[in-house]
Amino acid sequence: EYNGYDWQSMPKVTAYSLRGVWGSSETDVFSVGDGGTIIHYDGNQWTEMERGNFSSLKGIWGLSGTKVYATGLQGTIVSYDGTTWSETESGVAFPLMGIWGASITDIYVVGENGTILRRSTGEVRGKITTSITGGNSIVVGAAVTIQETGQQTTTDTNGVYHFDNVPIGSYTVIVSSEYFKEMTIQDVRVPGGEVAIPDIDLSELKTGLYSQGDLDNAVLKERIKYDPNADGVISVENIIYFLKWMAEIQ
Repeated sequence: EYNGYDWQSMPKVTAYSLRGVWGSSETDVFSVGDGGTIIHYDGNQWTEMERGNFSSLKGIWGLSGTKVYATGLQGTIVSYDGTTWSETESGVAFPLMGIWGASITDIYVVGENGTILRRSTGEVRGKITTSITGGNSIVVGAAVTIQETGQQTTTDTNGVYHFDNVPIGSYTVIVSSEYFKEMTIQDVRVPGGEVAIPDIDLSELKTGLYSQGDLDNAVLKERIKYDPNADGVISVENIIYFLKWMAEIQ
């Protein structure tokens, strides 16, 4: 660490050799190294970050603390979205030693054997919710598809979905869930950067498609949401929402 006058040694948090460092601020610094090591400095201390089984990493760069990229052996490129590190396909097997960019879709990676890669894709992400239960409940496990590319994913425990490496263009996004009518969002543009689609509200339930068993299961799922401890303690507000929801699916 350099304090403006001299360099000071900081406590070690890994035995692996570190190969690259980048930070968005003095309280948000990342470093990568051998064995796929990734460590983070929050202004007080360095800690190892949870990650996948990555190859040794050689270079790191980012746009912000929630948009960080690292490169490494065997064509490895990994990205961090503020929560999780995930690997993306580079299309090469050569070691990738350095990375730099000017924007989300203007990123350059260099490596052995004269390898130069340029990113020409963007990202699509959003959140799926429903107001049917009277609030703004997240929808977990909804299927989301980009029609033109065939890319598919499901919403996570926060109702969020994310597509990486989407070629620049205009797309149709289709959202479907077990109990909701399918929704289509057209003309989703990826012009050269990340597209944050406004939160999508699945406001219509499927009708006439359920047996009594299906309805019972749906009711059970909703009741568990409002009575997670199964102790019969449900607020008056949630009872009203629950009864309203039941009336709409009958």
